[in-house]
Amino acid sequence: MCEMGGFLVGRSSYACWRNLRIARLLKIRYFLSVTTLEKIGEGKIRPESGDVLFPVRHNCLTFKPFKGEVLKAVVDRIVKHEVFLICGPVGNVFLSVKTMPDYQYVHGESPTFMNNESSKIEKGGVVRFVVLGTKWVETEKEFQVLASLAGDFLGPVS
Repeated sequence: MCEMGGFLVGRSSYACWRNLRIARLLKIRYFLSVTTLEKIGEGKIRPESGDVLFPVRHNCLTFKPFKGEVLKAVVDRIVKHEVFLICGPVGNVFLSVKTMPDYQYVHGESPTFMNNESSKIEKGGVVRFVVLGTKWVETEKEFQVLASLAGDFLGPVS
């Protein structure tokens, strides 16, 4: 949890607070939820737009993936040499076949990756992975994450 200060802009403070809940921070992490509002200051009207600007002090939950962190994600799509995952607000998690030891691609109508213990990675399934690296893409305003299944207790989650 972090303590933040910021500004809410809009025609009503409630509508602004709702919009803030899912907004992305420019400090290269994601706002997940405002947990408490400490103080809402006096509103000031912007003459050019008619919007009202409220200074706000609040606590919030944020999310930023770190190298070495173990996370869970949902399989978005599978192609021959890679798997793409979605992990919370991060929609671009890349899992290469080179970072999935003992998994082989099985093609068909719904392609999967399987290993010798019949562990299966399929679309819509949940996978536990370790973060190898992260990159902030300024033009897209989102993270790209490189993932791996090399390690203990990593892979598909039942």
